[in-house]
Amino acid sequence: MASDCRYNKPMAAPDSRRYISRVGKTEGPFTIDEIYDMVIARKMDHNAMFWSESKKSWKFLPGLMLDVDPDHLDQFIKDGVKQVRVQGSGPKDCPACSVLADKIFPVDNPPLLPPVGCQCVPWCRLVFAAVQG
Repeated sequence: MASDCRYNKPMAAPDSRRYISRVGKTEGPFTIDEIYDMVIARKMDHNAMFWSESKKSWKFLPGLMLDVDPDHLDQFIKDGVKQVRVQGSGPKDCPACSVLADKIFPVDNPPLLPPVGCQCVPWCRLVFAAVQG
């Protein structure tokens, strides 16, 4: 998945829509662009949840991009990668994400992304990168 910039709106597939649950009310489906605009306009925050069709469960909003663009760990394992680095986006990372940023983990035992307590706006920007060698 491409993005306009590390901090900006992602360019998701136009048919990528999610239902949102906030304050006990389910709404949608919304496009990723619509969700982004609502977060930026402060109409919802990291406490909102989205329905993940792939996981068949409700997930907190910071995990949206990982639902749209999975983490690729299975492919790393197939390619023989032994370790992954958690790559952050710098000063825009929330405290929970900052703790993991730039740390290296075995590819078969990585941390859960987004981490528990992630409050990134509009969503978590952590990704796994293969460590060569």
